[in-house]
Parts: sequence; structure tokens; C-alpha cells
Amino acid sequence: MALDGRDALRRTDVLVQDGHIAAIAGVDQAGADIEEVRGVLMPGLVQASLHLDLSLQDLGFISQQDPIVHHRVQRRAWQSALQSEHVQTSAQAGLAWALAAGATSVVDPSSVRHAASTLAAAETVGSRVMLFVDATQSEASEALVVLREALAAQDMDTRVSVGIWAGAAEQTPMSVLSRAARLAIQEQVPLMVSAGLLPGARGAVERLERAGGLNRHLVFVHGHGQSLGGLKSHEKIARAEASVVITPSFAVMTGAPAAPLVSLLEAGVAVGLGSDSGGPRLGLDLFCEARLALRQLEGQVARPASTALRMATRHGAAALGLSTGSLEVGRCADLLLIGIEGDANDDHEALARRVLHSAGPEHIHQIWVHGEAKLSAQRTDRGPEPARIEQARQVGIEAVHAAMASWGTRSHAAKDVLRRQLRRLRGWHTGVWP
Repeated sequence: MALDGRDALRRTDVLVQDGHIAAIAGVDQAGADIEEVRGVLMPGLVQASLHLDLSLQDLGFISQQDPIVHHRVQRRAWQSALQSEHVQTSAQAGLAWALAAGATSVVDPSSVRHAASTLAAAETVGSRVMLFVDATQSEASEALVVLREALAAQDMDTRVSVGIWAGAAEQTPMSVLSRAARLAIQEQVPLMVSAGLLPGARGAVERLERAGGLNRHLVFVHGHGQSLGGLKSHEKIARAEASVVITPSFAVMTGAPAAPLVSLLEAGVAVGLGSDSGGPRLGLDLFCEARLALRQLEGQVARPASTALRMATRHGAAALGLSTGSLEVGRCADLLLIGIEGDANDDHEALARRVLHSAGPEHIHQIWVHGEAKLSAQRTDRGPEPARIEQARQVGIEAVHAAMASWGTRSHAAKDVLRRQLRRLRGWHTGVWP
């Protein structure tokens, strides 16, 4: 049974040739390798924002509830401490775990610092990956050329794509945003910016509009608080064919107010799903992110489960310009076979709800990326050795402990109380996991 995120439910044949979907239904099976499958066939999930250099920050990592401290102290200390071999270990582990949970495509904004390490990890794991160049650096255009040449030389350009990262929409200088927007249009690649990363951030849409970047290449990540404005701004985003990627687990971890998901969808914006640094606490399982999104959608839209499924597949692919995310002829054959049997009376919404509530790594029977099967009968682990994982994790954790100890000597109780009160006034709360 095929569950394709377009409110269609079909029992059908799918023909895959040269890594793409060549035919759906009415397949001429002469000369084809036939594989009989039982379960639910669906597009691979698109993890639209995941910091792979933070993949090892699992439940053993205690995130500071103040998002400013989390970003400016903890994350910076962790990222600064990791050497290239540690970053590659983290990226390989993150890609392997995300793939095992159904994410055939992973978008990594943090690759601006370690593209080579992420590329090596992607080659080992076999995931589809998007790497970024840093638009805040003056040589971004040259870096994009070098990155594309490296992909072509390694014959990785069919599975690895590129984008431009321009930092926080509310803080990046207008000259940098304008330069990044021109480069994205010239090279026809996504331009990704964060919006609402910290309390009080606002004006992201207006700044990108003035910079000439409010167009179909633009992707806002997070969208917390007032960063994306109200309905008029959401309609502007929709008219420009720009996209938004929300990060539910990150919002829960940092205490951020939920992104205006329903308003964005009603305006016609393609809204994808990502995790940022919240993913490791959910085992890098994008189905968990979809379940968090489903909570926002219940009672607000007609088909909440189908909508959450589209966000995790079709919308994420559309936001990043990826030729995947749906079962259509010509699309890349990034597919999942879920070991869940649909009932004869199920419609798309009922089956989507069953998949979202039940699916996890243990229910995935097969994964294909570009038509290539990625799970053997023994479910071979594509991640690094546990000793390498533990070594890299300890390097990061020790750096965070040292940074927090240093920060603690400079902080004052009155200042902490004032910052917490200001956070609450801006709609942020204490991060609590559901």
C-alpha cells in the first residue's frame, strides 16, 4: 500500500530505474527485478534542519534552559572543542541514526564549518545530504564553486546538494543578506536563515524583503515568537513562494513558543520539519518531530495526520528544492517500507495517523536512497565504532562543563532572575520535555 503524502492511498506497483521512480501502477514487469513487499510504502523523510556536529548531545547532555546560555556558551564550547575527526564521527553517527529512523535526506546548516567531514560521513552512510557555505564570509561564492567541484570529483553530486547559510535573519547585516540573496538567485540554490532563534527576535520577513531575499529560494528555520510576524507576513511568505522549517523538539528544549504553524499552512506556505539541536534527545527520529507537530495540528486542520506527514516529506523536499518527498514518476527513489498493515477501510488520514503513532526504527523493514537498498536482513549498522562515539562525546561534554564553570563565576543571581522574567514576557518559558 502506498502512502504518498498527497492524500492518496493506493495498492500499486512502483518501478525504480536509475535511482528514480520510472512508473507507478501498470508497470511492465518484463526484465525487471521484482520485489514483493507487504506493508506501507512511503517517501523517505526529509530532515530539513539538523546540526550533525551536535548529534552526540543525547539524553546525557543537560541543556541550559536559558536559550541565550545554551547558544552562546554550551553550543559554542562543544563546537569549538571538536576536532575534524570528532566532527566526522558525530556526523556519521547522526546520519546513520537518522537514516535508520527513516530520514533519507538530511539538511545540515552546521556544515558551513565542516563540509569535508560531513561529506565523508555521507559517503559512508549513503544518505542524501545538503551542505552549506557561509554567506557571512566574503568568499562565499568561491567556496560554493569549490564545494560543487569536490562533489563532482567524488561523483557525489547525485546525492549531495548545496545551499547558502546566512545566519540569524534579525542580526545578520543587511549587506550580507543582500549578497547572500543575490548569490542564491544566481546559483539557483536554497538560502537558509534562522528566525526567532532567541527571545525577542522579530522582523525577519521585513529584513529579508528589503534585502531582496524574499523569494522561492528562501527558507526560514524555527519561526518562534514574533520573528515571522502575523498573518500579513505569512501571506507575504506564501506569495514569494518562500518556505519555513519548524523545529518542534528544539522549541520544547529551549522553552521557545511554538511557531505559527497553522497560520503558515492556511496562508499556503510549505512548512517542513527539522530538529536543529533538539533531535539527539529524540534519537534523531523525525517521526517523533512529526508527532510533536501533530499536537499543534489536532483540531486546527481538517486532516492533521496527513498534514504532519506532508511536512515530514513533501513540504520539506519542496522547501529545499530536493527531487524527493513524494511518490511521483521522475522523483528520486528515496523510499521507506513500514511494517504496518493498513485496514481495508482505512483512508489516507487513518493510515497516516497509524503510521505516525506507531512508526519508528524497529518498524522500518527497508530503506532506499536513490533506489539503493540501505538495510540488510541483519540491519547492518552504518555508524562509527562505539569507542569513537564515546571519545567524541567526552571531548564535547568536558568543554561544555569547563565553559559553564567559567560562565557561572561571572553570572549573578539577580541578572539570572531578570533574564528569566524578560523571557516570560516575550512568550518563552522553561523548557520542559513532554
